[in-house]
Amino acid sequence: MQAILLSSEEVAKRAYQIYEGGIRQKVETEENIGKMFIINIL
Repeated sequence: MQAILLSSEEVAKRAYQIYEGGIRQKVETEENIGKMFIINIL
């Protein structure tokens, strides 16, 4: 299995696209304020 090396800018860009593309409206609710989650970009 080959490793994929991404710059920190590319990681941030991919995570932002994933978040804005469908996750945001599901997680930004009153009950989730102050909580954290992880986005796996691979």
